[in-house]
Amino acid sequence: MIDQLIQNNYLLIDDFIKPERAAHLYAKFKDDAGRYPSDFIQDEQCPKSRAIYDRRDFLGLLVEKTPFMTETLQEPMIPTYSYARIYANGEVLARHTDRPACECSVTIHLGSDGTPWPIGFTKPSGEQVEIELKPGQGVIYLGCISEHWREAFTGQHYGQVFLHYVRLNEENWDCYFDKNKK
Repeated sequence: MIDQLIQNNYLLIDDFIKPERAAHLYAKFKDDAGRYPSDFIQDEQCPKSRAIYDRRDFLGLLVEKTPFMTETLQEPMIPTYSYARIYANGEVLARHTDRPACECSVTIHLGSDGTPWPIGFTKPSGEQVEIELKPGQGVIYLGCISEHWREAFTGQHYGQVFLHYVRLNEENWDCYFDKNKK
């Protein structure tokens, strides 16, 4: 795994996807959430927001980006699952770490109403940092190690997709394709 990720628990990637692609994915995601609400869930972590596991376009992105993750992290990566959420006003993403299927994750900002909403990470030193993402930017982070969070959202809508991976040659390898399910 690359030193910068190990030293910080996160790695910012400009244009993880092109901003135009992020905008297209967000518009479709937001439209479908309004038109087909029964396809979406409201989870305990952010109960006011709409979310979905392994939506086809995001699952495609998960698989598409596997070689990029392998190259960037300099070791073989296996996809586990994708999860996307449209955050609503007032949501808080409480400080947490993730389950083993989220060993190496990417959070990608798709679009919003323009309200800034940084995501926080804890570095190995204990230092806390917050990063404001632009549409298409992603942050690779060590979800099982680094606490991450977001303070209360003051806007109306904010779209994010999470792509989760495990390292083939490490202890969480058997979480591939999220076979131990959520």
